[in-house]
Amino acid sequence: MLRRDMQTQTKYVIGVDFGSDSVRCLIVGTADGAEIASAVAAYPRWKERLYCDPSLNRYRQHPLDYIESLEQCVRSALEKCGKEVADNICGISFDTTASTPALTDERGVPLALLPEYAENPDAMFVLWKDHTALAEADEINDLAKRWEVDYTRYSGGAYSCEWVWAKMLHCLRSDPALRAKTCSWVEHCDWICALLTGDTKPETIARSRCAAGHKAMWHESWGGLPSPEFLSAVDPLLDIFRGHLYTRTVTGDELPESIGGFTFSHGYDADTLAESAAGEREQVKEVNAEYEKDGVTLNFSAHKVYTVFSDEESSDPEPDEVQEVNGVTLSFRDSHYRFVPPDYEPSDEEKKLERRGELTISYGSDEVEDRQFQSVIWEKDGMSYILYGFDTGLDSEEMLSMAAELVK
Repeated sequence: MLRRDMQTQTKYVIGVDFGSDSVRCLIVGTADGAEIASAVAAYPRWKERLYCDPSLNRYRQHPLDYIESLEQCVRSALEKCGKEVADNICGISFDTTASTPALTDERGVPLALLPEYAENPDAMFVLWKDHTALAEADEINDLAKRWEVDYTRYSGGAYSCEWVWAKMLHCLRSDPALRAKTCSWVEHCDWICALLTGDTKPETIARSRCAAGHKAMWHESWGGLPSPEFLSAVDPLLDIFRGHLYTRTVTGDELPESIGGFTFSHGYDADTLAESAAGEREQVKEVNAEYEKDGVTLNFSAHKVYTVFSDEESSDPEPDEVQEVNGVTLSFRDSHYRFVPPDYEPSDEEKKLERRGELTISYGSDEVEDRQFQSVIWEKDGMSYILYGFDTGLDSEEMLSMAAELVK
């Protein structure tokens, strides 16, 4: 059983920009982009010029500067908005400097947040403009030109001292005491998102493709990051990270402006409560978008795959047609819906049709109305998707074609 509580009131989002000296946040309405409020908070330790030495080109920032300033900044902006806006914040996004990485332990905690390294600059985030890793960058460049794969191929043919591998190697070399607790490393942009979502484990956090690309020499053509053999040849110290990084990266994908000639109209979210036959409950957020063309509405919806249903409960009716796209199975159905008043009593024939999956009766309308429901469903990366509409006039080929474009 599913219950959806539609959120139709105005929604707002928070955009956060971590700069070199401060963090800024802006609250805007999702419907029209109207700016509601903004705030700025300086990094307290950075403001006092702690942990930096310009004579050495060393610029470090304590992770507490990011946490404390973020809290101050967002609270300040929300106070300017009022409760109605604050209660309807539906998302937050981040922009940071890069490459600004830090060494972490096995839990993904930056080493500077551990008591024994709290005042150690090499345990902190290494700011983008830190140039202490010149020698390490030279070593990476020299080996890259002699290696069977040139990992600098997609970054202009040169690796910078401002990027993650050179910086992390320099920190490990600079202070051997860090090696005992070091397990992985993380970019500022990835860590702050992981911190807020509650999953900082190095092997599972989402890694930004932007930061991973030239800065970590990640590319799909060679399987992700440079090979362990290459990194070990640069310096065996880099073996510390083996098995505690990533092969997959993520991008900030957006909803398409149009689908098969249908133009984006608006979107909304819904809190979906799933309850299994055994009484287990699970609530997930469902995101919906509506597209329109010539008076016809097409809907696109996505949510996490439910985990409370048994295999029998989660099985869908037999599809009318299926199509495979990039390893994803698309299932099309053209279903008959009958909308009826709350006190409607279905006939024996209707009950038979329901049992055979040939009719769905939906209670709550003022009068009896029959409509055809066209849909394509699929699952990918733990998410469930459906493209659907009533009386769209679209056949299976058209619906499957549009769904395939979304998958690709």
